Amino acid sequence: NSYDTPNNTKLLGTNNNINTGTNTTGDTGSWSMKLAAVSGYTPPTILNSFNNYHNVPATYTQIASYNSTTASASSTGATVQAKYQIYTGSEAYGTYTGKVKYTMVHPNDIVTGATTNMQNWAGCSSLATGSETFLKDTRDNKYYRIVKYYDGKCWMTENLDLAGGTTLTYQDTDMPENYTLPTANGFQAGNKLPESETITSGTSLPSTAFSDNTQAYVFNSGNTTCNSSSPCYSYYSWTTATLGSGLSITTDNTDAPYSICPKGWHLPNTRTGTDDTADFRKLMITLGGSAEIETYDSATTPTGADIFSSLSSAPLSFLQAGYYDSGPFDSGGSRSYYWSSTSYGTNMAARRLYFYSNYAGPANSSYRRRGHSVRCITE
Repeated sequence: NSYDTPNNTKLLGTNNNINTGTNTTGDTGSWSMKLAAVSGYTPPTILNSFNNYHNVPATYTQIASYNSTTASASSTGATVQAKYQIYTGSEAYGTYTGKVKYTMVHPNDIVTGATTNMQNWAGCSSLATGSETFLKDTRDNKYYRIVKYYDGKCWMTENLDLAGGTTLTYQDTDMPENYTLPTANGFQAGNKLPESETITSGTSLPSTAFSDNTQAYVFNSGNTTCNSSSPCYSYYSWTTATLGSGLSITTDNTDAPYSICPKGWHLPNTRTGTDDTADFRKLMITLGGSAEIETYDSATTPTGADIFSSLSSAPLSFLQAGYYDSGPFDSGGSRSYYWSSTSYGTNMAARRLYFYSNYAGPANSSYRRRGHSVRCITE
């Protein structure tokens, strides 16, 4: 891929494949890639994102490192090559073949005229469909990889990882007043009341955690790998995900006015019935489904397995992050639960995207108390 923006370095992926590494000494194996900077521009400083795909050794470690620079001639003039290496963990002797996705982002921005911040970002309309960029959430200065997907919307391709205890303001979040998230790994009753219990880190939380449909809960795992015993990124009750603005909603298919997302972004909404404009349902249509399908399974076209494959693979990369409910962690590494902004029935439940290996429900319902993951979108 190549990127060319005014006053920025042009980056060329000189090798779209990662070289196969042979480990003959027992040392750390490596794969390498090269980036070329056009002559006359400042050599690039790269913000890296690496995602392990299939067939990468189990102990693969996602680390990028600068290796060397060399000068060489090309038909268009001198080219300075910067070599970067992606190192694996220590492996047994042998030859390893793996796939590594790499994204190159110049810190001055890929999108012309856009700010690097997520807050009030106006670059989605000008970002080419299928393209990716990185944006910073100014509330904690974390960078998130963003993709302009084929439904015309820009999606976070990583789970929101905003820590408990963070104070959100009307300047960085779409809300009329400040809101302080429950203290990290704790919960806050009734939207604005002080913290009433601290939840220590771990996969088995007290039974009082994620146990009340009207309370705000946060759990920050500190992990990035999801499996049956390991929660990853962060989990929020629906009250937290909507910053308390959903507490008074008791009707079905009603969207909460505010969310935990950065200013200018929102939780995806969803609907039952044939609403083909709701975010999660439109996403299903983009993946080959239709507005008439409520749930995708082995009897639908596309099947639930087809939807699962599309959602869990790049570029959307929805994680099987599992969930929390009244303390215990469940379904890590096998099932996905993502909050929408849309209510379900009484003040006990809300709608979500729920899917696993052969099933997908874009307007599934769940108790509001449960700790689910969050992805934000904008247009």
